[in-house]
Amino acid sequence: MKRRLIIFGEKTAVEILAVAEEVYGSDFDRIECCYFSPEATFEAQGSALKLVAGEDASYIIGVIEWSLRNRIEHFAAQFQLRPFSIVHPSAYVARSAIIGAGCFLAPQCVVAVNATVGDHCLVHFHSSIGHQAVMGRHCAILPGARISGEVRLGDGVLVGSNAFVFQKTNIGDRVQIDALTYVKEDVPANRTVSVRRGVSGERKA
Repeated sequence: MKRRLIIFGEKTAVEILAVAEEVYGSDFDRIECCYFSPEATFEAQGSALKLVAGEDASYIIGVIEWSLRNRIEHFAAQFQLRPFSIVHPSAYVARSAIIGAGCFLAPQCVVAVNATVGDHCLVHFHSSIGHQAVMGRHCAILPGARISGEVRLGDGVLVGSNAFVFQKTNIGDRVQIDALTYVKEDVPANRTVSVRRGVSGERKA
């Protein structure tokens, strides 16, 4: 049976593709990016995908936006695709860390002792997850961001490049932390936090 790895998305997906080909090239017969259109119906997406009967197909989500990530996960389940995690050899992952399904751990990222990374999370280049930190599902930690020890991130949290989340901070679902922003207080769900304006009003889920 032929094995196929599908990376959904565009820009981030291309970065994941490069790592996948380098590390897992011999494990799959075919590794490819597949653009997922937010406007297209599931039927149109499935037709564009052109799955082959009997093919062992896995996937990983290579987009940042939370709602689109959820749509892709639902779409993949409809077509019985299996989530696949990609971990670069230069990433440090403690033995006691827990990594969920369909995650991407980029080169030179760190996941420390007893940390938990939820399903379908992206931990980008040179970023770090501190000891006993817990990430929900569909979180994206962009390059250079630092999540300190015992932090709790809800589902769909986006942490911008070179941002810093102080230890034992609780971040609610679907919070967006802008690049270069230092967060040392708890943040409720559906907020944007920025070095330019502090905590903003509620965002749409």
